[in-house]
Amino acid sequence: MGRILGRVEYGACEPNRFFIHDDTSGWSISPLFADPAAAWEAYDRGEGQALRDAVPKRSTLVTVIRKVLAHGRAFDANGEIYREPSFGLATEDRLLYPLSSGYEESRYSFLRAGGVLHVAEEVDGGFSGNYDRPLCAERWNWSKDDERVAFEDLFNQPLDLCPQCVAALIAQRG
Repeated sequence: MGRILGRVEYGACEPNRFFIHDDTSGWSISPLFADPAAAWEAYDRGEGQALRDAVPKRSTLVTVIRKVLAHGRAFDANGEIYREPSFGLATEDRLLYPLSSGYEESRYSFLRAGGVLHVAEEVDGGFSGNYDRPLCAERWNWSKDDERVAFEDLFNQPLDLCPQCVAALIAQRG
């Protein structure tokens, strides 16, 4: 299986973090490391579980990130990356979204509703098509005033997210 290095970029608010991506399956392993060498050392000790054990899950502050992948075990000095970068969500110690580089996982975005910024998941509305539902709600009645917000629109900005959405996201992904 092909493993490559990934980098989470927080913008100006925090230093970059690193993770291991399984390019064969298309899924990223969520623990984030301050040093890429430490990520590879943990992975070489026991793969996925060793990565999870090496980085305790402590952080609950969710930030918009830019996710990029290297062509191998390290990033080139010239800045070349593998595939297109993507925007998503992470804490200081976990990549939360996107974990997959394919189409296997639900699509997330932000949903501003009633002045509150929610983390929303795209769900199947049957004959009505797809719609965004906040993670904090089992059901959602869409309003004409609800606004979908792309992650990249809030990159490098402080977030004031719905606390119930954050708790649900971390429970699902962390």
